[in-house]
Amino acid sequence: MIIAILSGYQLVVSGVNVSVQATQISQYKLENRSNTWKFVTGINYETNGMYSNKDLQLLDKYPIGRQRDKVGRKIIKERLSDKTQLMKLFVKKSFIMWSCQDSALSWSGARQKVTEKNYQVLLAVQMLFYTLMICLSVVGVFRLLFQERQSGQLFMILMIGYFLVHLLIEIQTRYRFFIVPTLLLFSAIELNSILSRNNRKRGSISNEGEK
Repeated sequence: MIIAILSGYQLVVSGVNVSVQATQISQYKLENRSNTWKFVTGINYETNGMYSNKDLQLLDKYPIGRQRDKVGRKIIKERLSDKTQLMKLFVKKSFIMWSCQDSALSWSGARQKVTEKNYQVLLAVQMLFYTLMICLSVVGVFRLLFQERQSGQLFMILMIGYFLVHLLIEIQTRYRFFIVPTLLLFSAIELNSILSRNNRKRGSISNEGEK
């Protein structure tokens, strides 16, 4: 399954690259041309691992290529040297990435269509739903991990890997949109488990009452 997914992904990317260059939409392929950029910003203590204009200006002094990557690796090495500061950064980044409000409602144009009071209500509902989804999905993952017959391993690897990767690379709350379908999957598994247990309890209570 993993091989099939990776192969399918590579096939789509290669096809798009050929199309982009054949139609001359862009002279560049869909690839990361600055290999160290995401890591340089991701372990920037001043910006809590988010976009840094200061870092961009520093790297922009060098053309994209080996020299720029060499400077980037030097910055990364310096920032990784302070392990205590790094651990504190990881905690801050995790809180921002997975707990702070995103810009979905703002992008939807809802603010221009409803009153400010209703907009704040929508924000509260959004955060309530997101919090519930996160809690259920985490419990769902642990439930599957401790089952004798494990299922959904690929999605567990995807979710845990996505969390770990963003400890090191640049974060923005919108970047978590990619993993939301997986979160919904695990939260649905846990919600189904809760409802099934409640139904069984009700069934056993009604059976005892009939006896």
